[in-house]
Amino acid sequence: MISVLPFHLAAQQYAVPLEHVLRVVPMLLPTQLPGAPANIAGVVSIHGQILPVIDLAHVFRLPELKVDLWTPMIWLSTSTRELLIPVSSVEEISQAV
Repeated sequence: MISVLPFHLAAQQYAVPLEHVLRVVPMLLPTQLPGAPANIAGVVSIHGQILPVIDLAHVFRLPELKVDLWTPMIWLSTSTRELLIPVSSVEEISQAV
């Protein structure tokens, strides 16, 4: 069993392994990058670190996520980079098989 952070995006539920989650932060308005792929919503600066914001709704062909100041963003760390994904909601940590 592994610990995961479940989240919703549109009406779908997903989860990410907790070992990749650095924290959940409130929505930050990304700076758009001209010529960036459509799945890149832009970049934000957190504590001087520039992080890409990935639009998973676009990647998964879901309805556009309506964002406001209360929209959570999951800060993830992969083997090669750190990134943020805005989501509809975040649930409590759970166990997955």
